Amino acid sequence: DGAAVRLAKYAARAMAKPSPLTTFAASGFGRWAADAGAAVRLESTARTEVAEASLLPLSRITAALALLPELDAAVELRVNPWATRVRSPGGDEEWLFTVPGPSGAVRSLPATPALEAILTAVHEAGSPRRLRALLGASGSTGGTAVPTGTAPAPTGGTPARPRAATADAVVAQLVRLGLLEVRLGLPDQELDAASLCDWLGERLPAPHDAQPTEEQPTAGRPTDTQPSDTPAAAPPAADRVTLLLADLRAIRDGADAARTAEPGSHGRIAAAMRTRAGDAAHRLGLLDPAGQPKGGTPYFHNTVVTGTAAVLDPAAWRTALADLALVPALLAPFDALAPRREALGRRAATAYGPGFVRPLPIFLKDFGAHWDPAEPNGPDAPASGFATARDARRQDGLRRLISGTAPGPDGTVRLDPRAVRELCATWPEPHTSGDRHTCYVQTLPHTGTDSHPGSHPDAHTGTGLALVLNTVTGGHGTGRTRTARLLGAPHTHPDPNTTVTAPESAQSNILYAEFDATFGSALNQRAPATRYAIDLDGSTSHRPPGRLIRPADLDVAHDRHTGHLRLTHRPTGRVVRPLHLGLLATPLLPLPARLLVEVFGPASYTFWSDWPQFWQFLPPDPSAAPSRPGAATAPGTGTAPGTGWTKMPRLALGSVVLRRATWFVDRGQAPLRAAGERDAAHLVRTHAWRAALGLPRRCFLRVLTPRPAGGFTGPALRDKDRKPVYLDFAHPHLLRVFERAAATGRPLLLTEALPDLHDAPAHRDGRRHATEFLIELPATTVPAQQRRSEAC
Repeated sequence: DGAAVRLAKYAARAMAKPSPLTTFAASGFGRWAADAGAAVRLESTARTEVAEASLLPLSRITAALALLPELDAAVELRVNPWATRVRSPGGDEEWLFTVPGPSGAVRSLPATPALEAILTAVHEAGSPRRLRALLGASGSTGGTAVPTGTAPAPTGGTPARPRAATADAVVAQLVRLGLLEVRLGLPDQELDAASLCDWLGERLPAPHDAQPTEEQPTAGRPTDTQPSDTPAAAPPAADRVTLLLADLRAIRDGADAARTAEPGSHGRIAAAMRTRAGDAAHRLGLLDPAGQPKGGTPYFHNTVVTGTAAVLDPAAWRTALADLALVPALLAPFDALAPRREALGRRAATAYGPGFVRPLPIFLKDFGAHWDPAEPNGPDAPASGFATARDARRQDGLRRLISGTAPGPDGTVRLDPRAVRELCATWPEPHTSGDRHTCYVQTLPHTGTDSHPGSHPDAHTGTGLALVLNTVTGGHGTGRTRTARLLGAPHTHPDPNTTVTAPESAQSNILYAEFDATFGSALNQRAPATRYAIDLDGSTSHRPPGRLIRPADLDVAHDRHTGHLRLTHRPTGRVVRPLHLGLLATPLLPLPARLLVEVFGPASYTFWSDWPQFWQFLPPDPSAAPSRPGAATAPGTGTAPGTGWTKMPRLALGSVVLRRATWFVDRGQAPLRAAGERDAAHLVRTHAWRAALGLPRRCFLRVLTPRPAGGFTGPALRDKDRKPVYLDFAHPHLLRVFERAAATGRPLLLTEALPDLHDAPAHRDGRRHATEFLIELPATTVPAQQRRSEAC
């Protein structure tokens, strides 16, 4: 039964794989309590449901509403925060700014007196209607003419001139080009169906308000909000806005109903919300090339724990947290973007000269296209596409440490924390000293014997616990601020009870700044974590102007000694470290935001479970030799020639498991069901194969994408290799999942299910749940006398 197999696959993963985004999971905050005991105690506190309408269609609707002429008195008009006045190579003054949309393309306009007058008036006007009045325009189709010789014409793209020499036409063109932005003024972090309804309801135009004209702006940010070539017939202006408000109220009510709806009602609610979102898209002309509104999930359902989710004893965690604190330094030479940053710095220094300083918009214009493609093996990349020369040397040192560590009785290769500290202490760069890291871990009970991964010389005998590391991301509130938002934390200022803000003292000379832009995803809506934010085009922030950093005020500087590129705030001279603290994957951000984070900010995604970079460091498990008769073991490998599989042992750093025991199965080497083979015979043969490999009965399965030489490193952007499927070889439906995976003929990766579900944290009544803890580590300490050779 295919439906039963799919249901079992889904339910098993939801039960065994913790994730804040998994259906049926609940997120909340724990607390530390002395003498709580070594066991993790889950609290049976109240839960609440939170349903969020999809932000992508709401963002498109918001951008299109800002361009409706009947709302031009209510919306805000501003100059693109990227707009920078520079001297062109020819010696003339010009304005650089980003074009509408996520491409990051930079356009230029000559800095004519007429353009300067318009930009000056924009700051005073604040709205399109007020700007017309300041420029002397008599109405939507009239006004004071701009002198023909001074009308702006783009120089960074296709040359064009306004068709009409009126102020309205010039302003409309500047909006289309991107130098000016029209927006509702509703902050991205507060945008939802309810707030959009409130905003529009308070500004509903009267029937006699201005009607659409050809001179009004018809394009905005992002580009997918532009009306299509064949929009549906539009009703009168006031009626159109009234109908849009009705659509938005239906979406709002649907999301509210979904919060407490019975399971069988969600399909109906989703269909109704999708229909009303489609109606709104039709009214605004937000159609795809086929004339249909862009689809997507209508809403997202979240569960949060309103009280204390878990109680933890700091004494039981002390040793494990000390070992966990060594992980960021250990990961330093595995920065996947380091080769590209090194190549970018070398290319920029060649173009501008060593020690250069350039405004960020100029740097984006010259090198944005170079950074955009994910090509680590380009002609100007280092010899190794996955590591710089310095990082390769450090990886060799780690490889020697691992190979020189004898496996324990249970086969675990356990690194001595003291040896790791001695090896890696100087690896973090000085400019990363304020960076924080978020670790997602699961707990293992301590058994007090060396056979358990929680036991090592530094362990707190009898009371400590061990951890399994699943993921490491950037810190500064990543993940925690999202949970705080769902629990109702304020959206307007950092909450000290839920957020540890980044160091911002003048002594550190480092200013950490997050993005308030949501980029059309509710996963980026969260409680604020830092005092400052970078003001991106196409977004609206709730912060006062003094807490916003315009890209136009940022410079890119080159350190001629280290070769590093750094971002500096021109008014203060401080180094800026941009932060992407939302949960949307960094590669999905628009190019300008992605370049800011990837080139100048902390790594937003550093490590994931069963990390590929560690696979090549571990020798095959010598105890994993095949047991079938006649299979000779190759010297030093632990596997027989031609067996088609390899076992890699568990790797731990003290009491922290870095990589679970793993079995690679070559393509076509998993047992396939023979034609006409009965279920019982296939079951026996599969279990015999499993026993020969030493596979546990319960594990996680991944179907891998074949990769070129270099092994299974550097996974492609959209591969799903990191999405595990929970497998129990004793369950008939899950065994069928394995059978289908084997039939693909692709390589398989099987990983021990650690911790076992029987060791999961429990409530007071004994109910156990797979639980993942988010631990944010403090900033890394860099030795004051770090050698210059280590910084180069």
